Amino acid sequence: MNVPKDAQLAIAIGFAAFFLFVGLGVYGIYYFFTGGCDENSEPYSAYEVREKIEAEYDFPVELEYLGETVTQEKPWKRVDYAFRDKERDFTFTAHAKVAPINASIPFILLPGGRSYYTDYPERCLDRLNDKVQECAKKRGLRFITPEEKAAHLGYQGGVDTVFLTDEKQLADAAELFLEIAQIYDVARFGEHSVGRSIAFCYLPPGETDLKKTQLVCVLYLRSKRDIYDANGISEYIISNSKSEAEPFLLRLKGGWQDKTWRAKKKAADGIGMSQSSPGDSGALGSPDDRAAQGDWDGWNRWDDWDAWDAWGDWGSWDDEGSGRPGFLAPPVPPSRQEPSWI
Repeated sequence: MNVPKDAQLAIAIGFAAFFLFVGLGVYGIYYFFTGGCDENSEPYSAYEVREKIEAEYDFPVELEYLGETVTQEKPWKRVDYAFRDKERDFTFTAHAKVAPINASIPFILLPGGRSYYTDYPERCLDRLNDKVQECAKKRGLRFITPEEKAAHLGYQGGVDTVFLTDEKQLADAAELFLEIAQIYDVARFGEHSVGRSIAFCYLPPGETDLKKTQLVCVLYLRSKRDIYDANGISEYIISNSKSEAEPFLLRLKGGWQDKTWRAKKKAADGIGMSQSSPGDSGALGSPDDRAAQGDWDGWNRWDDWDAWDAWGDWGSWDDEGSGRPGFLAPPVPPSRQEPSWI
């Protein structure tokens, strides 16, 4: 069968166009997931990281470069950069890396290429500890110090903790939470999923061992949510509250009642007074509500879904099933579970 030359040329052009289209498509997908980088590419420079951080937030940031440490040589190089915020006078670290495509999650490809992670928001909030300390002292309360936090003496070893010695302090604790929210102002970090968990714990009068605290309640601050939504407080409760602090006071009272019930139950069982264990599912904001929080554990958490932002479902609150007397039932629903990856 003789094929005309014009037809042969058209077929050849068609095949060439097809393979060119496929090749460009494959390269486009590769570039989308890697930014055109490979294992021998260089991560972001200190100058590039500084520019990105200074332009990232909605408030003025001026940084001073202090030095760098190569934590992993090529292939897939990683570098830690040290900076100082000139205006706020604190130092922090930015971690830059070149990473391959992450296919560890079935049916999902996480982009690789050049990226960076910084603990700037956390350090920015840590430097405000003195202001929170002043507010706590004015109300006769105690807030965890930087030294105690560095020694992992707070709730779950790293959470901002307010120590209570008497039920009469709950009203001041609720007001203090609002003051902390104003001081931290996590909303200024916008869409960066910045937040803080504030734990309220009972410490017996005269007790100095912070490991003997008992959890009362954990309240949350989240940059993507207002203060009430972040704690699962409904519009109905807000509209029927006499003050801005009342919804949080109700939450604290419910946690205090639950703490008292757990203590009585342990005493009746011969266990004694001690810090609530992970099995105490009755606690508002108990250890079951959140995964343990320690220091930043290197690159593993960064390689996971670090931008996911969601809430779990409301847990069941069955007083009959829990063995709790009806008169000790908290007046408000318990805290909503928050996923451990937030």
